[in-house]
Amino acid sequence: MEEDIVIAKAAKEISVAKIISYLFHPLFMPTYGMLLVFFSNQLNGFNVYALPEMMATNKMIFAIIIVFTLLIPGITALVLKRMGQIQSLQMENRRERLLPFAITGFCYLTASVIIQNTLDHVNQMILIILAGAQLAILLSLVISVYWKISIHMIGIGGMVGTEILMMNVFNFSWDAILYSTLFIAGLVGFARLRLNAHQPAEVLAGFVVGVITETFFLLLY
Repeated sequence: MEEDIVIAKAAKEISVAKIISYLFHPLFMPTYGMLLVFFSNQLNGFNVYALPEMMATNKMIFAIIIVFTLLIPGITALVLKRMGQIQSLQMENRRERLLPFAITGFCYLTASVIIQNTLDHVNQMILIILAGAQLAILLSLVISVYWKISIHMIGIGGMVGTEILMMNVFNFSWDAILYSTLFIAGLVGFARLRLNAHQPAEVLAGFVVGVITETFFLLLY
């Protein structure tokens, strides 16, 4: 009886860990991040109170981000899985990550170029945040050649880094959001460990890389 309870508890924990891993999959992080920045109402022109002409630009920004950071990389991963190039969308094998990461990095760069060169009056902070994400992907690609760093933690760490970046640049209090994201980061870390997807060092390193790649751009201010 006691053994059955333990098994049921373990199965429940694994189910919850899987849900957390999918909800906060790295593919969703750029979209989550831009939504968070948009609704913070801190960026001129990129907020819920933007003028109609700027709102049209904002819709294009979201469309570009969704297409190039979520849909194309996601579809690419599905195709690679269908072809047998990767075993799962979680890409537990670090060697499997190299081609998808390279394609994703190219997609992020393409998104930045399109936003910068085809849209008018785009707040530069958007491009800086995307540049931080590109830097994170580049580091992930290099590190994955030698070591299996947690990409989930890089993603949620990038969210934390974006919040720290915004708070410092615009000098406003976002403590509740920051603490909530740190709590979510803890949940994601637990999920990756509970699924035996990573070792603690890989989880911690991923979070640190995510935070640093976004806050690095504080040096520009």
